[in-house]
Amino acid sequence: MIALPAQLKPILQAIATDPAGAALQELRPGPGDYAKVFVQVAERLAQERYEALWDTGLGFRRPVGRTQIIIHLAPAGSFIDYNTMSRPFPGGYRSIANLLTPTRVWAAWQYRSPGSSTGISYDGLVWCEDHWAFFPKPYRALTSR
Repeated sequence: MIALPAQLKPILQAIATDPAGAALQELRPGPGDYAKVFVQVAERLAQERYEALWDTGLGFRRPVGRTQIIIHLAPAGSFIDYNTMSRPFPGGYRSIANLLTPTRVWAAWQYRSPGSSTGISYDGLVWCEDHWAFFPKPYRALTSR
C-alpha cells in the first residue's frame, strides 16, 4: 500500500487540471470492477446507480488554485469501526462497510491551497488490482432511493 499514494498523486493532479474531463473518464468503473469492489448482494445496485451517475455526470468540481493534494488510503475492512485508517473518510463508509469487499483499498483525498488546512474533499477511488476506479460517495449510492 506504500507505493499507491505515489501512483495515485499524478492521477489526482490530472483530473484536477483537465478541463475536458478525459482524465476523470479514465476512472469510470468497468463492468468487472463492481464484483471486485462490492459484495454480491450490493453489486447490482451499485452498478445501476453508478452507471446512471456516470451517464448524467459526476458534478466533479475542479479545484482551481488548490495544488496541494492530501491522500488517505484504507482497506474497506477498516471501515467497520472508527480507527486511525477510517478516520479521514466520511462516516458513511462505516454504515456500508459490510457491503464492500474488505480487502479493497479505498482513497479519500483533499485539494488544498498551499498553507491551508482545509480544501475540497473527495472520496471513492478504489484500487482494482491493476487500475483505479472511481465510485464517489458509495454510502449515498447504496443507501439513497
